Amino acid sequence: MPPLYVALCMGLSISDAIRLLLVRIAEEGRLPFELKAGSRKRQVLRRR
Repeated sequence: MPPLYVALCMGLSISDAIRLLLVRIAEEGRLPFELKAGSRKRQVLRRR
């Protein structure tokens, strides 16, 4: 099931789900998931 669907079934609004995501990013200092495919610009920036 998509995470947004699960959040909505739990009674969270989209705003609540986004806020939880942003709090987690701030606490961990990274995205809570892996980016598998990036744009060319991101690949160039990563090599620096």
